[in-house]
Amino acid sequence: MALYAKFGSLLVKQVSKPLANYLKASAKNHPVFRSWLVAFAQKKHNLSARISSALRQEGSPRVFAGKLNEERALQQGSDFFGEAVIFSIAGGIVVYEYRRSALKDEEKSRKKKDNQRQKELQRKEEQSQIHARLEGVEKSVELLMLEMRDLKTRSDKKSNSRVLSFLRL
Repeated sequence: MALYAKFGSLLVKQVSKPLANYLKASAKNHPVFRSWLVAFAQKKHNLSARISSALRQEGSPRVFAGKLNEERALQQGSDFFGEAVIFSIAGGIVVYEYRRSALKDEEKSRKKKDNQRQKELQRKEEQSQIHARLEGVEKSVELLMLEMRDLKTRSDKKSNSRVLSFLRL
């Protein structure tokens, strides 16, 4: 089963790149996605320019980062979108594998606890059987002790009666 899951995840990883390329091409041609991709790429470019400007030394001249042309912005936006699709698929596979592993560990732990409970029940059953046997042995010993006392009293009476009969002679 695990081997099939590994092959399945490998297959999904291999299919994700062509799928991302297809989605990128579709997004470039769709008017709403196209505007979103261009707007996202412009924001990303502005943020990147601000960060690089902030990281420069104080004495260096400040560089103005203008807007990207629409074609370049569309390319950068669609590239980011394709990478996001691939990353999402890979992340989904990681989450799936982690969840599957966690469920497997839970099942293993549950089986271990069940085995421990079963052994504990068997141990208690054996103890109760031993206790029942011990009670039976104690009752038998008590009965034997009573019989011994009874025999001793009978024996004492008989020996006393013999002695008395001997003395009477």
